[in-house]
Amino acid sequence: MWATPYLQQKGSQSPRLDVELLLSQVLGLKRIDLYVQFERIRPPEERGAFRSCLQGRGHGEPMAYILGHKDFMSHRFVVTPEVLIPRCDTECLVEAVLGDCPLDTPLRVLDVGTGSGCILLSLLKARPAFSGTGWDISEGALAVAQENARQLEVSSQQCGFFLRDMADPEAWKVGDPVEIIVSNPPYIGWEEKAALSASVVDHEPHAALFAEDSGVFFYKRLEENAGSALLAGGKIYLEIGHTQAERVAEIFFTPRWREPRFVKDLQGISRVFIATYQG
Repeated sequence: MWATPYLQQKGSQSPRLDVELLLSQVLGLKRIDLYVQFERIRPPEERGAFRSCLQGRGHGEPMAYILGHKDFMSHRFVVTPEVLIPRCDTECLVEAVLGDCPLDTPLRVLDVGTGSGCILLSLLKARPAFSGTGWDISEGALAVAQENARQLEVSSQQCGFFLRDMADPEAWKVGDPVEIIVSNPPYIGWEEKAALSASVVDHEPHAALFAEDSGVFFYKRLEENAGSALLAGGKIYLEIGHTQAERVAEIFFTPRWREPRFVKDLQGISRVFIATYQG
């Protein structure tokens, strides 16, 4: 098929897989069915839709945005350019929370910078006794999170999403305190932008990627303000960049926090920072 060499020429690392996924999306078929119906003549509208998807991929548009979804923690999440595409690294954050929490314990969770809602909703699906709130500064992201809650059948009684700015101290004074705060904040320093792929820089929301102060701006805001929303003895779980463990530990080295620890990802990199609020 001409489409595979086209994407290979455009720099795709998995051109054949991309083509098969795009075809499956356009035709509404499973990948295996593409081979069964290989010689079937397609109407012009399907061919046109496929070419449009292929051109988007050729221009570096992420597959998740073209397909409109991304799998995360065994669930399928709607994604649009309004939200960061869920990464497998972030599953380490969800698993760290689940590893600390018994199945039937009714804990309240605050997800700061919720984006697609993949972290919070994965926790609520795995722990039905949990209830949760998601904050984001983007109305578009909140709309995506709400759609994901609807598709995953997480009720509004169990979960709510609100427009909040984590950098604003006043935002933290609204609502009842919780036992768990979880966050995958923007943590890429602007000086690192040139090292990222064009697919990320050109298509994913910069507000969800980049942070001032060499990437640690929001960790400082979380350390300063999270106590306003946490019960004494509550825990904070943060995804961190692969070089940020030492700096994040220094930020949280205050009398407000105790029992700091890290969880490593499958590559042995410190990926999650955890601390207990002293109160």
